[in-house]
Amino acid sequence: MSAVCRVVVMAVLLGLAQSAGAAAPRQDLPRILQVEHARKADPAGGPAPVYLPKFADALQAAPRETFVVRWDASSSGLPAGALLTFEYRQERSERIRFLHVKYPFAVAGQRKAVFEVAGAAARAGGPVTAWRVRVVQGGRALAESRSSSWRTMEHASAGTVR
Repeated sequence: MSAVCRVVVMAVLLGLAQSAGAAAPRQDLPRILQVEHARKADPAGGPAPVYLPKFADALQAAPRETFVVRWDASSSGLPAGALLTFEYRQERSERIRFLHVKYPFAVAGQRKAVFEVAGAAARAGGPVTAWRVRVVQGGRALAESRSSSWRTMEHASAGTVR
């Protein structure tokens, strides 16, 4: 057998060995499908009712921001204890706030979760300027989606020394 034939045979055998190792099925991971954001000043959607000036501040509708997260738990699903986290930052606050939904049961297929920033938190902090959503299992982030302003915020804080 010539040297060229030996090289070709070795390459073929090596390729078969590598493809056999790669043939193992890759674990499919959950994914965030969509994040919808709605900002409302008046939950009723109509004109604000007229009140006596003395009571106007107490009865005024609080600003409210709603984030609807649609996600897929993957075809194999997730065991009980999965967590969907929502982190956000507001215009008048340096703090990053955290909301979550914990699934105490096994999760499979597509899911929907609603996160709301309302009331005193919305009034004090102002509008949400950056957000990040994650699917977490066992302390490990399996899927993530974030606003473009969250990416900018991460890059800006990476260069600062604390």
